[in-house]
Amino acid sequence: MKGLKGLMLIVLLILPIMFFTNQTVAKTDYHAISPIVLKGYNVIGSVLNSTIVYGVIFIPLRNLQELESLAFQVNNPNSPLYSHFLTKRQVEELFYPTNQYNEVMNYLKRFNLSIILSALDSVIVIEGTVQQFENAFGVNYYLYSNGTYSYYTASGNLTLPNVYFYSSNVTSIFFSYPSFLLTKENVENFLRSANVSNLTEPIEAINLPQLQNVYNLTYLYSKGFMGNGTTIGIIDFYGDPYISQQIAYFDKLYHLPQVSVEQVQVTPTNPIDGIFSGWALEESLDVEAVHAMAPLANIIVYTANPSINLAPIIAYIDQEDEVNVVSMSFGISEHELMGDVGLLPYIINTEYYFMLGTLEGITFVASSGDGGGEGYSAEQPLGAVSWPSVSPFVTAVGGTTVYISGNSSIQTAWSSYGFVPYFSNIGGSTGGISIIFPKPWYQEGIQIPKSFPNGRMVPDVSMSASVYPGVNVIIPGNITVITGGTSESAPLFAGSIDIIDQYLGHRVGLINSLLYELSNNSRIFIPTPFGYNIPWTVHQGYNLVTGLGSINIGELALAIKNMVTKPSLLINVTLNPFLSFYVNRSFLVLANISLGKERVTSGNFSVTLYSLYGLEKIPMKFNGTYWVANVTNFNSVRGLTYVIVNGSYKGIYGIGIIETFIGYILSAVTIAYAPGQHNGTVYGMVCTLNGTVAPNVSVKATIYYFNPLSTSYIKEVEVNLVKKVVIERFLFSGFIQTIEWTGSFNGTLQTTGTLLIAETNASGIIPTIVGANVQGTYVLPPILAMPGVAYPGETLLIEPYILAISYPTTFNFSISLMARNGSILSSTSMTPSYIVIGPYIFLTIEAYLQIPYDISPGYYTIYINETAYINKSLTLGYIGEEIYIAPRPLNLHVNITKYVFEGQRLLFLANISYPNGSEVRYGIFTAIAYPNQLSYEYSDLALGYPYVLQAPLEYNSSINEWEGELIMPSSINLGNLTFLSAGTYQGLFDLFITGISYNGYPLPTTPNIQQKFILLPYLLIQGETLDILQPYDVALLNDVIHYSGNLDNVIFINNNTVEGDIRVVNANISGILIVKDSNITLINVNGGTIYAINSTITLVSSQIAKLILVNTKISMFSSTVSSIYPTLPVIKILTPSMSNLTGIANVTFTVLGEDVSHVIVYLNGIPIFMRTGNGTASFMLNTSKYPDGEYNLTIVAYQNDGLYSSLSTVYNFYNQFVELNQKISNVSSNLTSVSSSLNRSIVSQSLVLSSRISMNQLLSIVSLIIGILALSLTLV
Repeated sequence: MKGLKGLMLIVLLILPIMFFTNQTVAKTDYHAISPIVLKGYNVIGSVLNSTIVYGVIFIPLRNLQELESLAFQVNNPNSPLYSHFLTKRQVEELFYPTNQYNEVMNYLKRFNLSIILSALDSVIVIEGTVQQFENAFGVNYYLYSNGTYSYYTASGNLTLPNVYFYSSNVTSIFFSYPSFLLTKENVENFLRSANVSNLTEPIEAINLPQLQNVYNLTYLYSKGFMGNGTTIGIIDFYGDPYISQQIAYFDKLYHLPQVSVEQVQVTPTNPIDGIFSGWALEESLDVEAVHAMAPLANIIVYTANPSINLAPIIAYIDQEDEVNVVSMSFGISEHELMGDVGLLPYIINTEYYFMLGTLEGITFVASSGDGGGEGYSAEQPLGAVSWPSVSPFVTAVGGTTVYISGNSSIQTAWSSYGFVPYFSNIGGSTGGISIIFPKPWYQEGIQIPKSFPNGRMVPDVSMSASVYPGVNVIIPGNITVITGGTSESAPLFAGSIDIIDQYLGHRVGLINSLLYELSNNSRIFIPTPFGYNIPWTVHQGYNLVTGLGSINIGELALAIKNMVTKPSLLINVTLNPFLSFYVNRSFLVLANISLGKERVTSGNFSVTLYSLYGLEKIPMKFNGTYWVANVTNFNSVRGLTYVIVNGSYKGIYGIGIIETFIGYILSAVTIAYAPGQHNGTVYGMVCTLNGTVAPNVSVKATIYYFNPLSTSYIKEVEVNLVKKVVIERFLFSGFIQTIEWTGSFNGTLQTTGTLLIAETNASGIIPTIVGANVQGTYVLPPILAMPGVAYPGETLLIEPYILAISYPTTFNFSISLMARNGSILSSTSMTPSYIVIGPYIFLTIEAYLQIPYDISPGYYTIYINETAYINKSLTLGYIGEEIYIAPRPLNLHVNITKYVFEGQRLLFLANISYPNGSEVRYGIFTAIAYPNQLSYEYSDLALGYPYVLQAPLEYNSSINEWEGELIMPSSINLGNLTFLSAGTYQGLFDLFITGISYNGYPLPTTPNIQQKFILLPYLLIQGETLDILQPYDVALLNDVIHYSGNLDNVIFINNNTVEGDIRVVNANISGILIVKDSNITLINVNGGTIYAINSTITLVSSQIAKLILVNTKISMFSSTVSSIYPTLPVIKILTPSMSNLTGIANVTFTVLGEDVSHVIVYLNGIPIFMRTGNGTASFMLNTSKYPDGEYNLTIVAYQNDGLYSSLSTVYNFYNQFVELNQKISNVSSNLTSVSSSLNRSIVSQSLVLSSRISMNQLLSIVSLIIGILALSLTLV
C-alpha cells in the first residue's frame, strides 16, 4: 500500500511537467563518436575486420528529469517522498524506453550481431566482428598502444540515431586487475624495490569476524538481525571459480553459518582468468567481508568482462532488483578521466543507472581508493579521487586502522608511510575533492579548502582497510593471506547496511543524506583521533582522510529508526527545453511545489546553479501554473551543474534538485615546458558531453601550481586554446586526421604538480606535472608501518626514483625537513647515479635525513627538490611529502624464558609504555627471533615477509603486558624462523620487537634492544599423540607415545604417557612419566615420577624420585628409588627374642603392607617357610637338624609389583656343644675318681717301694698316667 501511495504521489507530482516538457517534438540526432585516447597512447593502425569486438548501445531512459528529481526526493530524509522507493514494475512503467528499444533491436537483427545483454530496455551489449560493426554503425576501429598495453576504439559518424554508442576495450586496462586490493605481499614487493636497509616492519593480521564487535553489529545480532532473507550484491570482474569451496572453509574456520553465494555472469568472461589477474583474490575478500558482517544474508557476485564498461552491469542490477546493497571495490582516478579523451561522457551517462538503482532503494557502496591524498594524481591532491566512489549517488568508503585489545578496540585513519607513491595502492585511505562532480546537497555546509573547486568530497565514512594490521582472507586453494585496502572497507560497509535494512524492515537506498544528517551524533560516529594521507590530516568533524569517521552500526540503526523529520515542501524540478547539455543557450527552470495536497503558489523561492567553479542564483516567480526562472547567465557555472530550487512557504522549507551539463569539456591536457624557460605550449581536446568534437571555439584556461606547504593552488599564467587539425601517420600504413586545441603562453612555471583549469566555454580541471616526476620518491622512517612516524634523533631513508625528460650533465637533490611556515629544520643534499633509457633518464639515490633532537611533535613536510646545472642552476622538479614526528620513543621491557627447546613455543611478555610511564594498550607490535650471528641482519629479517613469520603481540589488560609467542625451529619444522635452512639449531638466539602505538609513538629500532635466549638441542614435541617420532634428542611435553624401539637423550616434561616395548637411555624425567601396558627398560634415567600400570619395568643405573606402581613388575640394578607407592611391607620378628637357639624354636613375625603377594623365610638363603598375604605368621624351627653355628634368618615380603622388603637376623645354633659339655663333665668326674684312687695307690706304693724304686720304674708309672689321660680324652 505504501508503494502504491508513493507511486500515486509521484505521478501527481510529475504528470503536469511531463506533459509540458514532452510537447517538444523529438528530432532525429546522429551522434559523432570521437576515439578514446589515453594519455601516453598513440594510434598504431586499424583493427583487422575479422577481430571480435564488443559494443554498448545506450538508449536514453524516458523521463530523465523526473528520474533525477525523484532520485533526490526519495533519498532525502526531509522530503515527503523519503523512502518511497519504486518497484520493478513502477520503474518499468515510468522510465523504460521500450518503443525505441524495440526499434533498435530490429535494426541490430539486420546485421546478425550477437546480443550479449540487454537491461532496462536502455542498455544493449553486442558482439560481432569489426566488419559487422562498421557496416551496422558506420564507424571505423583504431588500435592505440603505449608500447606495453593496447586497446581498440571506434570513431566516426554513427548511423543509428538517438542513441549513444560505445565500443572500446579500454576499460580492460583499468579493470584488468583489482585497483584497490592491497596484499601484504604487494607491500613487501614494493618495499624490496626500494632496496631499504636498517628498517623494520611489524606484520600482523586480524580475522574478519572480529570486526563484528568493533562496529557493534553484535547488538543487532542479539536482536535476531543477521541478514536473514536479504541479499547483497558484489561487482567483480572475471570471477573466482573456487569461491564456494573457499567460503565453506571460511565458515568452518570461524564457526559462521553457511551462506549461499551465487555467481551471475553479466557479460561473457572466463572465471579462470580471475585466478591469474588477481580478481579471484578480490572476490574472496569481498565475499568474506560481506559475509562476516551479514552472516545469514545471501550473496550474489555479478561478474563481468573488464573490456565492457560499468554501465551495463549497473543497469542489469537495477533491472533485476534482487539486492539491497551493492559493493564495488574498484575505481578509475579522475586524473585518468580528465587526462584522457572520451571517457567522461560514458561516466556521466552511467550516473543515470546509479540514480535509478537508488530510486529502487538500492545502496551503492564503493572503495575510495588506496593511494592516499595524492597517489592517483600528478604530485597534487586534485585528480586523486576515483569514480565510482565520487558519484553523488554512491557511498564512498575510506579506510581506518583497527587496533583490537581483548574485547575493546580503537581506530585511527589508515595513514600514509610518509610518502604516497605514484599510482600505487600503498598510500593510505584515499580522500579528496572531485574535479568532475560538484559538492552534493548532503555535504552542504562542509568547508572546502581554500583554492580548491566546489567538488564532491570523499570519503563519506571509513572502515577497516589498513595492512598494519591487515585481515586474514581465504583465497583459492584455501590459503590464508593478509590483505587490506579499501577493497576491504567497501564490502564491510555493504554488509553492515544490509543488517540495517533488515532491522528497519525496508531498504535505506542512498544513505549519504542520512549519514550527514546524523553527523553530529557522537554515539554513531567513532572518532579517529590520529592519522594522515598526504596532504590531508584527521581532525574533528568531517575530514578528507576518513570522512565522517567510522561507524557504530548498532547506534546508526537505532538513530535511523527513531529519526523524526520535519514537515517539508515537495519540489519537483525540470528544465525546458530539456537537453543533454547546454552550450551558450538559455533555458527555463520549472518547479512544481506542493505541501501535502496543497499546491504552493506563493512564498519565497529561488533557483541556484551550482558547479565546481561557482554558482548563479536566480529568483523564481509563479506564472499561474509553475514556478519559473529563466537562466541566461553562465559566467560562474560550467560542467556538471546542480539545478537547485529551494525556498519556504508558511515557514516550511523545501528543496528540489536535478542536474545538467553546461558547456564543452576540455581534457587530455599536456603542458610542453622546459625548466627555466619563459614560455611554453598547452595541448588539449575539447568535446561535447556525448563525445563529439566541439566546433571552432576558443577556451581560456589558467595554470596553477600546488604548494605543499600551504596545501593550496597558486596562479601562474593564463593561456588561450584554439582548434587545430593534426595529421598523424599510422605505424603500418595510411594516415589519420586528429584535432586538438593548442595555445602558447609567456611566463615561468614551477616544476611540480600543476593544474590547468578551463575558464570559458568549457569545463575542465586537469592535473598534470611540469618538469621531472619526483613522486616516486620513498620517504621511509625506521619502522615501516602506516602511519609513517619517527621520533627526534632518528634518520629518514630518502630514496628517489625519478623520471626526467632531459639529459642535464649534473644532477643534485636537496631534501629538507620543513615546518608548515616554510622554515628548514634539517636538510641534506647528494648527487645520484642515473640510467638513461631514451628518451628518459631514471635517477636513483639513497640518502638519510636527520631529525633534529629538539623538534616539537607534529606533522612536517619532506621537501624533495631536484636540480641540474645547464649553464645555470635549474629546478627540474620538486614535491612535498609528509611525516609525523612523535615526542619520544616508547619504553620497552621484555620478560623472556632464557632456555627453550627446538620446536617449542617461546612465550614472552613485553611491557610497553609511553614516555610518561602510562601503559600502551593499543598498537601493532610484532617479534622475530634469529640466531645471534644474524643480529646485524635484523632489518632484512623484519622485512622478509612472507619468508619470515613474525609473532604478533596482544595486550593482556589483566596483567598490563603484551603477550607473544614464537615457535622455535627444529629438524621437523622451522616454526617462525622460516628463513633458516632445514637442520638442527642450538645456541644463542636474539628476540627483536618492533611496532608503533595507535597514536604514532614508535618503539626504538636500535640493535641493543634485542633480547637473548638459549636454544637447547632438543626437539620439543608437545601435546601430541605419537605413533612415530624422532628417536633421539627430543623433549616430550604432555604427549601420548605409542612406540616400540629405542629412545636416546630424551627429556620428559610434565605428564607424558608411553605404551610399547621401549628402551630409554640417557633421559631426564621432569614431571610424571606414565607407563601403561608396556615393557620398558630405563638406563641412566634420572629424576621425576614414574606411574606404571600393567607393565614391566627394569631400572639400570638410574635414580628415580618416586615410583607409583599398579599391577606392575619392576626390577632394579644399581638403581635407587627415593619413594615407592604402594609402600614396601614392614616386617617385624616377634619371637624368638634370644640369639642362641637349641632344640625346637617358635619363630613368630608380622608383615604389614598394601600389596603383599607372599612371604618367604630364608635360612642362610634356603627357603624354609612361605605364606601368602600379610599379617602375623609363625612356624617351628628345629635347630637340632642343623650343625651348630651362626645362621642368617631372612624374611622377605614380596609385593605384586615384584618389589619386596626384607628383614634379617642372626641366630646361633648350639645343640652339640651342650652334649659335649655333659660328656666333659662326666669324664671330669671319672678322672677325678681315678685320680683320687690312683693317688692313694701311689702313696701306698711309694711308701713300700720308696727305698727300691728305680728310674725306669718311675718312667713306666708316668707313661701309665699319660695313657689313662689319653683314654679319657678319647671318650670325650
